[in-house]
Amino acid sequence: MRIINRFTNETIREVETDTLRGANLRGADLRGADLCGADLYGANLRGANLCGADLRDADLRDANLCGADLYGAKNILSIGPIGSRGDYLFVSKKKNELFVKTGCFYDTLEAFESAVSEKEDGDVFKTEYEQIILFIKVVCKRWE
Repeated sequence: MRIINRFTNETIREVETDTLRGANLRGADLRGADLCGADLYGANLRGANLCGADLRDADLRDANLCGADLYGAKNILSIGPIGSRGDYLFVSKKKNELFVKTGCFYDTLEAFESAVSEKEDGDVFKTEYEQIILFIKVVCKRWE
């Protein structure tokens, strides 16, 4: 499989499989890569350079994005560190639905909202997540 630059059509990296599921792309330079619809389930993207990469409809479940450079990446939002664990929260769009990944949580924005609503009132992290949900809705509206 070839990973190509979406602007120049040049090959950025070749991998020996037909999917990136579980691939070790740690520290890879994927600037401008067209990763639309890529199966990145469980891929190690720790420290990868994803500047300007198009991640529309990419499957990011269990992907390790720790330390990844997402500057200018399309269709992904990272927020953090936040919450009681001081973790990062990632939002991506897959099949016209927003998905949230933080810690071991990976589900729709709607499911995330539901999980947050179950937290106790007065919990500082509940308030923080409620505000972040509003922010996500505003920012991700332009992805439509």
